[in-house]
Amino acid sequence: MTEVGFGQRLKDLYKHRSYSSPEARMAQSKLLRLGRHFRVSESLKVIVGRNEMENREMETLWQEAGGTFFRPENFDGPVSVGIGPISETDRGLIGRMIARYGKTTPTPERKIAFALVSGETGGFSVHEPVDDKMLEKLRL
Repeated sequence: MTEVGFGQRLKDLYKHRSYSSPEARMAQSKLLRLGRHFRVSESLKVIVGRNEMENREMETLWQEAGGTFFRPENFDGPVSVGIGPISETDRGLIGRMIARYGKTTPTPERKIAFALVSGETGGFSVHEPVDDKMLEKLRL
């Protein structure tokens, strides 16, 4: 817990308290050690996986954490979990984050699928990745 990045993530978890049950708090605590963390707004945090192992673990935790799960459809890239309410604009930003960390693809249209805890699913497309300056402003 002396790692600076982990300390920031832990502080953020308790400051924003977006969990609704002890189980959600535990799952969100487990997510602290995974991926890249971004504070998009006061009510929304986004976690983007760094490798296949993290992607698999995030896929098992997102529902219990009360999040929204995002994954690339037509290219290789990380999964992402959004914790908090997500607008259509936020969805687009999360898709652009996935595109930024994904493998390059010959198609300019990258398709992203998402799933909500309620069982609702959907998809959308992004055309370009988010720029690094924006990511640095949001990074925890």
